[in-house]
Amino acid sequence: MGFYDYGIIILFLFTIISFGGLFRKNEKNTESFMLAGSKMPWLATGISCIMSIMSTIAVVGTPGEAYMS
Repeated sequence: MGFYDYGIIILFLFTIISFGGLFRKNEKNTESFMLAGSKMPWLATGISCIMSIMSTIAVVGTPGEAYMS
């Protein structure tokens, strides 16, 4: 990897850590972080679950399908 690749990775990590520190102030405990204070609507929770399953299928299934074809 070149110099620019490492620079982009470092910038990405710095950005993610900065956002985490910015939003950390609003969380009182781990339950409010993990469960969003039990304020998530059921539709948003359902869409999140379905999208995580579809993402897993795409990551695992696509290389296998490409190999078979």
